[in-house]
Amino acid sequence: MVGWRSQYAWRDTIKTFAEEIRFADTGQPQHAVAWNLTAWVEIDPRIQFGMPVVRGTRIPVHTIKANLVAGSPEEVADWYGLTVPAVEGVRDYVLLS
Repeated sequence: MVGWRSQYAWRDTIKTFAEEIRFADTGQPQHAVAWNLTAWVEIDPRIQFGMPVVRGTRIPVHTIKANLVAGSPEEVADWYGLTVPAVEGVRDYVLLS
């Protein structure tokens, strides 16, 4: 049986994700507090129960996705007080996930 330590592919994968994780700076052993999925999307367990949201807001990604069916990125940005690049970034994240 091969042990987990010989699974070198996981090291690169974990390193990629670890660079996107924000840690608490409390002086105690560090714990993750949020995860940046993209420049426009984040997960923070303290916001919307950890659902992906528009970074820096409490607006769920699924809300932006649903509203893009009814409006353009410019309209959705106006409805939610976001920038057009933020809405387009969320749209691109949804399309790739």
